[in-house]
Amino acid sequence: MDKWIILIVSILMLTGCRPAVSEENHLRLLFFTDKAMGQEAEIEQFLAEQVKLNKTIDVSIYPLSREKFSVLLAERAGDVYVAEPGLVEGLLTQNGLTPLDELMPVSAYPFVQEHYITNNKTGERHLYGLPLQTDQSAFAHLDLAIPEEMTIIVPSFSQNKKESLRALQALIN
Repeated sequence: MDKWIILIVSILMLTGCRPAVSEENHLRLLFFTDKAMGQEAEIEQFLAEQVKLNKTIDVSIYPLSREKFSVLLAERAGDVYVAEPGLVEGLLTQNGLTPLDELMPVSAYPFVQEHYITNNKTGERHLYGLPLQTDQSAFAHLDLAIPEEMTIIVPSFSQNKKESLRALQALIN
């Protein structure tokens, strides 16, 4: 019996010590929506054509679930998280997100002024959640079942921030 307990504890410790899922040679985009299940390949192909990266683009689509979102965020499983606005609104005022101001500055996109948020910890005002109107973005040209409004965040732990921003630029144009 003691051998089994030691084995189980060892396995749990090893899995808990594994590195973040987001690897340097992969750009991981995680979508959280009930509408686009099974359309990962189309999004991956579109991004691969639009954004020439020296990395593999991995898209995963999960059902809309606060629990799944929280678990994958805690595991640092992705570089870019795309979710319906209600799922990420609580994160926007917290530390730990990459500012996305350079992608949608107020001077070029006045409608984003309302999306600029003051970070509670730093007091800085930035665009932490990029609003994505799918009917006015790259998704409008694809035959995908994506909700009309999505919010994109890039956690500060992402190892692929530069590539993430390039992929986001392709999505909003």
